[in-house]
Amino acid sequence: TLLGGDSDGDGIPDAHDEFPLDSFEFVDSDGDGIGNNADIDDDGDGVNDTDDAFPLDGARSVITPNVNSTSSGSSGGGSLVWLLLIIPALMAFRFKKILP
Repeated sequence: TLLGGDSDGDGIPDAHDEFPLDSFEFVDSDGDGIGNNADIDDDGDGVNDTDDAFPLDGARSVITPNVNSTSSGSSGGGSLVWLLLIIPALMAFRFKKILP
């Protein structure tokens, strides 16, 4: 058993679990009373997580691509790499249960 107890058996000690009696929820990032697993807008910025490039950052919701050319003729493809590789990783991460 976990130190301090785990009333809902979700692996998160009650002391760190914002929903100690709900095994499907443990954190509410925007403080709206809806756990992140059920909340369609985790950061409370008015943009649904499925459309939000930064679902846990209420100050940002879209990626601004870098279209500035460099002297070598590059068009700043780093933003596209970030969009294609990092966003899916962040979305997968938000569903994992971790201690805050």
